[in-house]
Amino acid sequence: MIQPDIIFNCGFRTITYNCEFKNNKGVKLFESDHVHTESEVQQPNGYGSINGYVIRQTSVTLPPYKVTFEIDPFRNVTHCFCECPAGAGNKCKHIAALVYYINNGESNSKTNVEQEWGKPSKSGEAKYKKGRTIKYLYPKKKQHYSKSESNTTNRTISHKALVNECKILEIPCILSKMIEKEIQNEADIECQKCLLDLLNEVEKSVDIDFLNFILTKQNAYDIALPPMIGSYFPLNLNENTFYMNNIVVDLKQIINIFNDTKMQSESNKWKEVRKNRISASVKAHKIKTCKNLSIENQERLAETLLTEKELGYQGKINVSYGNNNCSFTKAMALCKS
Repeated sequence: MIQPDIIFNCGFRTITYNCEFKNNKGVKLFESDHVHTESEVQQPNGYGSINGYVIRQTSVTLPPYKVTFEIDPFRNVTHCFCECPAGAGNKCKHIAALVYYINNGESNSKTNVEQEWGKPSKSGEAKYKKGRTIKYLYPKKKQHYSKSESNTTNRTISHKALVNECKILEIPCILSKMIEKEIQNEADIECQKCLLDLLNEVEKSVDIDFLNFILTKQNAYDIALPPMIGSYFPLNLNENTFYMNNIVVDLKQIINIFNDTKMQSESNKWKEVRKNRISASVKAHKIKTCKNLSIENQERLAETLLTEKELGYQGKINVSYGNNNCSFTKAMALCKS
């Protein structure tokens, strides 16, 4: 019965290659993991061959060089061959790399090492976060407890402790508002609801003279209204007078403004009316996108909107272009009038 050949893909025994290599280029290829797909075919009479593929040192994207050893029963290399240009001399660095691999490699099988497919490259792991684990991206934060609580693992904080100790109601957030409503009793809730209903009715029925009377008394006695009530009368006397005289207009005034400002930027009335009103899209956008709603920031934003700024070089060019090329629009406006 003829015995079949035996094929080894790992666990290679050492071989003897009667040649001295002049440099360590083969060792560098071996250490850089350039040797792959090794196999040994052993015949029943002891002779055999070893095949391996060595990735090129520079052109790593090109096909690797195939290196072949023929060995005798005593593991001596009797003949070798490499596909590289220097392989005919039997002393190229690819042959040296395969010799070092067989004699010094651990010869682990693929199941002994961590899988490599599907993993990001080392540069990708360093540059992008998708190659890192959740535990690395979000490490567990260390909890700092007082000495009396050092042995406590599970801490629970009641709403009462949040209000009395942590002063959470002073923080302007949704949680503080929810807790504030939760700790109110039914009587407080009903009183607040009734008061708001009364204020709504008063606001609907109040006239301008009565409102001016309230503002005058408030200014004279320096009355500081609570936030809930003060929100219904946000202006002081001077502000209210300016608002009523310069901002509020009736239907007749609206019609007059419309007729006097058809020429827009060429009309002084148009500039005067727009000055104290939020009519430009840029102003409305600044108000809509404002995230800091503190009193100081709102006052700062109001000063910015009221401050006149020059158009600048590009702005003047745009306005000049519009004035010189909008004759059709002006004609249409005059026709409608």
